[in-house]
Amino acid sequence: MAIELSDDEGDGIQSPNAEIEVHEAPPQFRTVAQGPLGAISIVKNRQILEEQLQDLNDLLREVGTEQGQQRAELHAMLKKLGSKEEVRRFLRKSTKKVEADRAQLDKWMKEFSNIADVDSDKVFTLRDKLPPNSGLAWIRLFAYYTPDDISLEDLPDGYMELVRDDMRLLAKMPAPSQDASKLGEDLKSAMRVTQELERVVTRQDQTTQDFQSRLGTESSEAADIQAKLDGVSKEYDETSEELRAQQRELQHSLNGYKRRLKNPNKYYDRQTMSLFNLQEEKDTLAQEFLAMEEELRDKNARIEQLDERVEKLVQVEQDCDSALATLQETIHSLQHKSIKSRKDAQREIDRINTQARYPHGRLKQRINKQNNEILSLKGENDRIEVVLNYYSR
Repeated sequence: MAIELSDDEGDGIQSPNAEIEVHEAPPQFRTVAQGPLGAISIVKNRQILEEQLQDLNDLLREVGTEQGQQRAELHAMLKKLGSKEEVRRFLRKSTKKVEADRAQLDKWMKEFSNIADVDSDKVFTLRDKLPPNSGLAWIRLFAYYTPDDISLEDLPDGYMELVRDDMRLLAKMPAPSQDASKLGEDLKSAMRVTQELERVVTRQDQTTQDFQSRLGTESSEAADIQAKLDGVSKEYDETSEELRAQQRELQHSLNGYKRRLKNPNKYYDRQTMSLFNLQEEKDTLAQEFLAMEEELRDKNARIEQLDERVEKLVQVEQDCDSALATLQETIHSLQHKSIKSRKDAQREIDRINTQARYPHGRLKQRINKQNNEILSLKGENDRIEVVLNYYSR
């Protein structure tokens, strides 16, 4: 793009067709921070340009980032939902967002471009009315912030006085560069940045179109995903009832726990009382166990005594048997020796036999009685051992 400057601008300005290729930073404009003009335009000229360029770069990065995020969200949404209607809503929303971003980008481009593309007639008209040595860059900024339908003569007198004061202050300051090459470099650098931004916007438009075409292709995959989702939905319906049943069971258990938690002290008291009762029962059983052990020792001692008595009775029985045998031998000898009459002998024999059988029968009865007592004690001992074994476990 060529920068055209009139010969009337003079003061070292080069020819109108001067065209300069530069790779420098954006324009270097001088600022003045006084008066209404400074507050409105002059003070922030370079800062505005830098902020606009930074905002454009940020906007372009955000557009690229958002498109990448939208693409990732689309894939995730297609995999999770697979609904055509969801895809359509997403496409509509994405299209509106892209259009809004493009509109904002166009607005920034217009704001930036207008500074360098002010009507030359307006610039020349203002140049004649402003103080000398104002500088082409300053004139362009002043022209940009002055409405087209309002001339300097239409402005209020007070405003014009403020403008003249600012012009006097500006005239006292070192004049900005009036070198056409420097101005050309500044403006050329700004236009190069603008062209680069336009190319970036073009690439972003192409990327957006490619993305939209891919969205159209991917929307055809939504039908397959919908079929898969139908299968998943069927499986979900089959398992929903089972999950609801489990939920009801868990809810029932939860309600029971909640009821128990409502009265924790009462539940704790019951548990404490149960523990106390168990401890008392344990102590009682321990005492009963000790008493049973003592009783068992007593019964064992009694059994030993009875065993000794039985042994003695057996010995007595044996002695009686030997005595009976001796008596019988005596009877036989007496039968051989005695010449007494049979009646006397028979009476004597009956008397002796009666005397011999009487203690023998009594001994038999006593032995049987002791045996019965021993059997009874052994049975009771067995029952005690069963009880002891039960409580020892």
